Amino acid sequence: WSLDERDWPEFIGSSTLLRFGDAHFLITCAHVMDNARQREVFFIGNGTLVRLSGRGRITNPPPGGTRETDRADSSFLHLTKETAQAMQDSYHFATAYEMAVGQAAATSTNYTFIGYPENLARPRGRGVLRPEERSLTAGAMTDADFSILNLSPLTHVGVRLGGGPLTDLARRPANLPVLNGISGGPVLMHFHEAVQNPTVVPRLVGLCMERPREHPDVLLGVRLAAVLQGIRDRYQIGRA
Repeated sequence: WSLDERDWPEFIGSSTLLRFGDAHFLITCAHVMDNARQREVFFIGNGTLVRLSGRGRITNPPPGGTRETDRADSSFLHLTKETAQAMQDSYHFATAYEMAVGQAAATSTNYTFIGYPENLARPRGRGVLRPEERSLTAGAMTDADFSILNLSPLTHVGVRLGGGPLTDLARRPANLPVLNGISGGPVLMHFHEAVQNPTVVPRLVGLCMERPREHPDVLLGVRLAAVLQGIRDRYQIGRA
């Protein structure tokens, strides 16, 4: 969140929270952080805006390209201890155990995208902030889908929007939500804990990114490994 020219709350986008020991991070898409440059940024704590602070890194668009052609599109913010402590009362920070990276993360047949649609995050009067989360579970993108986008399933993740029924995280029938605003939210895979234990455990594998203009039949995300690499390079932590 930020403030508009009238000092009214303005929704910027979704994000995902990670924890490695005592270090806490907010990760989101670079195009979401672009909206926050040179502005104060906030999160919702107990229904009101609380200032968010930290230091981080944002990917640059490809040489000669723009953010619209940036398929890395990720950023992270190393939160201050004060901000992390304030957020822990209302939000969950995913730990390494709750993440999946590498080849194992590319084996799921279904993924869930979670975020806050912009149309459900608008202030309901001055000071009334109750954004509504939405989730969407669908079948994974095919090799043909990745070929159309010239991407690899090892760097990106996605679902087909027209390949079967859509459900939410609880597997209830769902309609396609408004996608503006969900960028930066978590992408989960449904991981079988063990052969002897058929319980399916959701694992964090990426960030919601976009519905590509050149292939609008899919919803695309960037895999978590790319974001973790930036954190490892700078802080030598986050080896999941």
